Amino acid sequence: ELITTLYIGFLGLIFSSYFVYLAEKDAVNDSGETEFGSYADALWWGVVSI
Repeated sequence: ELITTLYIGFLGLIFSSYFVYLAEKDAVNDSGETEFGSYADALWWGVVSI
C-alpha cells in the first residue's frame, strides 16, 4: 500500500509539472525571461512546491 501511494504521488508530480510547463512555457515576465525554460525547471518547481 505504501508503494502504491508513493507511485501515485510520483505520477501526480510528473503530470502536474508537465501541465504547468505546457501552460507557462510561453509566458514572459517583465525582464523578458520565462519562468520555465525547460521541463526540468517545471519538475524542480513541482518538487519544491510539494
